[in-house]
Amino acid sequence: TCIFHAATFLTYPLTTVFPAPALSALQTILSSTLHAAFLDCKSAEMSLYLSPSALPPRPIHAACIASGMSWSNWIAALGGGSFELCISPDEVLVKVDGIMQEHEISVWKQEKAHAEVPISKISRHVQLAPLRRGIQRRTLAQQLIESDEEETEEMFRMISSGMVSPTPTREMAQPRLLSLPSLLPVPTLQLTPPTPVAAVSTPSAPIIEDEEESSNIIIDTTRKPTAYLYQGGKSTVLTGGVMLGGASPS
Repeated sequence: TCIFHAATFLTYPLTTVFPAPALSALQTILSSTLHAAFLDCKSAEMSLYLSPSALPPRPIHAACIASGMSWSNWIAALGGGSFELCISPDEVLVKVDGIMQEHEISVWKQEKAHAEVPISKISRHVQLAPLRRGIQRRTLAQQLIESDEEETEEMFRMISSGMVSPTPTREMAQPRLLSLPSLLPVPTLQLTPPTPVAAVSTPSAPIIEDEEESSNIIIDTTRKPTAYLYQGGKSTVLTGGVMLGGASPS
């Protein structure tokens, strides 16, 4: 394959200046001479230096003689410059001398072969992929449940011993101490009767007895009431008071 691509690269510029039958014969001869030279090469890479000022390498020179092609016309069709053609089993490379550095142009490079998977295996993999993901999810859920059950049992054991500490699976949790109240004897309380509070009463106003006032009153029994006659009745006056009496009997 590498020989075919190298011969195609060298003969392609001649399509405009060389007849097609002669070009096909030149390409066949060049492929044969390059293949023979590649087999005689001791290294894995064969390098051919081409220049307009020197004769071509032996494989190309043999093709020129067999086909009657002039090397000066051939190198002119290739650009008229000097370059190096490197042929290896997996790549055909052209190296051109530049002003500052050498430039490399890849003519052909073999692609890496990918492992072919049969269609039957691909369809089977597509069908089994969701099932495998479901099994993995269920397995993870079961592991979480088992882990929670173990943590719960360990928590109960620590509570019974009077201390709660974080489990190994909970590294971020802070340790906490659970102090259980101890049973202490309750002292007997002695109840004392409350101190009686004296009732506060406001002083009442002095009571004036009617007897004292009545003892100071003097009644004159010697004085007789004076009666006045008036039209339609009689009036009796006693100590300046006026009392109206009833009408006299007719």
